[in-house]
Amino acid sequence: LEQQSGLGRYLVCCLLRVVAAMADKARHTPEVGRALYDVLAPLSPASPTAGDPRHADGRRLKLTVGALLSLGLLVAGIQFRPSGCTTSHMRRSSTSVGSVLEEVPPAVSKEADGGGSGLGLLHGIKELTEQIRCETKAVSDTPPPGVPQPSEGCYMPVQMRALCQEGLRELSIVVPEPALGINITRHYAIDATQTACQAQSDEPTPLMLWFHGQYGHGASESEGWAASSGYRACARENNFITLYPFGLDAEADGAALGDVNVSKNAGSGWNVGTGGDETTCITKDDLQGSLSSINETDFTCYPSCTKLGQCGRCNWSTCHDDVAFVKTLVAQIAREHCVDLSRIYLGGQSNGGMFTHFLTQEMPGTFAAVNPIYGLPLMGYAAGAHAELLRSKGALAETAIVEFHGRQDITIPRTGGLSPEATWSWYYTPLDEMMSLWSYIHGCDETPTDVTEQVHNICSHHQKDLTCFEYQHCESKKRVLKCLYDGHHGQVPGGEVFGCVSLWFFNQFRRTLPVSLA
Repeated sequence: LEQQSGLGRYLVCCLLRVVAAMADKARHTPEVGRALYDVLAPLSPASPTAGDPRHADGRRLKLTVGALLSLGLLVAGIQFRPSGCTTSHMRRSSTSVGSVLEEVPPAVSKEADGGGSGLGLLHGIKELTEQIRCETKAVSDTPPPGVPQPSEGCYMPVQMRALCQEGLRELSIVVPEPALGINITRHYAIDATQTACQAQSDEPTPLMLWFHGQYGHGASESEGWAASSGYRACARENNFITLYPFGLDAEADGAALGDVNVSKNAGSGWNVGTGGDETTCITKDDLQGSLSSINETDFTCYPSCTKLGQCGRCNWSTCHDDVAFVKTLVAQIAREHCVDLSRIYLGGQSNGGMFTHFLTQEMPGTFAAVNPIYGLPLMGYAAGAHAELLRSKGALAETAIVEFHGRQDITIPRTGGLSPEATWSWYYTPLDEMMSLWSYIHGCDETPTDVTEQVHNICSHHQKDLTCFEYQHCESKKRVLKCLYDGHHGQVPGGEVFGCVSLWFFNQFRRTLPVSLA
């Protein structure tokens, strides 16, 4: 089925991604999750890893449950469009439970569904994600060494901080874009605890930003992907304020410019500064073998790119100024909340991981640590279009990095180059090359050391195939790590280990140089 093309492959992909997310959650959730898994396990081959969708032997289970889920959805008459499942690999992000539920028509409720179809099961899995707790060693009551840098909002009386509310909310902000001659309204979700809202200047709260992948959405990212990976639970238990910005799709991109003539919508994503560069994607010479059926004109140019003269055969996303969006957003949050400017952290998945790399180049004096997952810069942009990463070496030596990548990822291969998938494809920077650049910036060893045991001791719910390597003895006194695990694009390490490792890593670092948000 996975070898089919067109609509059939799209539907199978969507179903399998939903089932994989559900099954992986069931595999690592005590009691109810394991009970569900025990019910499904007899459907799979008798193998130690047969019931685990992270292994190839679990494919029959995924197909069987996928068929059952498909039947349930068809019988219920439910139609939905899960994000992150398209025939173009640059447009994929992980299909989370939250992103699927977001598309369910409001008239179809959990009660109406009766729990008898796939929708009831999806709601059940979502409830399980809300029970996830962060491992103790990833929760720190002691801030990292150094002096906090309280933001402007710390000097506002607590009773006047009405804008800081406990829980998850969706808000908007107006961002000037002089190059396009407009002011654009951008959207984001913010997640805060009561403790974070009551922070004082002597102990300001850390700020974290997380970016979804192509076709993603900030709100569903926090309730689905970030929840199931343990990321949201660990952020909340460490009393971080977390921002989930929303990217622009073609319709929103054009609407801001009054241009409704959108020929092709490649989904919501992030501008990583490569618009108009025709050297970053598949060429006629690549169209052979399994790639011979690809339509070489399978790309799109959003209205913002047209207006800026940045169209090209390798375009897939917006040309709006996403860096200005982030700068404006962080500055406003710092004015309205008591934030520690020395502890601003950054991460993202897939296209959001690519954007994470881009933001470190464009805002080198801002972040204390970053953690992209299965997202690498396009080839030729590892250090930035104008070697920004190297030009800002001094400022970036204060930014620690841990990068995650699945060994079986062929959408954005960790070995770099062209994706072998039979889809429109781009050329990527190899993971090892990217990590070598960061080890140079920090003055670390050229060869990484295996620190897997240390990471496993921190996060006990790890999967055995998770391995981590560190470029040690850094002159910067920071850390540069890469972690590999068995998984394809859109999959994360099992057992909520991603959130655990990320927050354990973040809690070690703050910036010492003054952070300016001007």
